Amino acid sequence: MFQDSATAYGFQFHLEVDKAKISEMVAAFGHRLQVVGVECSQVLNDSEKYLPELQAVAKSVFGRWADMLN
Repeated sequence: MFQDSATAYGFQFHLEVDKAKISEMVAAFGHRLQVVGVECSQVLNDSEKYLPELQAVAKSVFGRWADMLN
């Protein structure tokens, strides 16, 4: 997270991910997860649990952002 001005903040996150993208990320960067003690299988299992909620949040966030463009 960073602050650009008194009223502008930025942060990076990936609300657009789906099961396939998470699998790709784990395959590409799993060694980095293991270095910090995170099991790749746990990330994949947790994604099954949390993706539906994340996708609902993403729909709301992206929808509200798009509404501001009008």
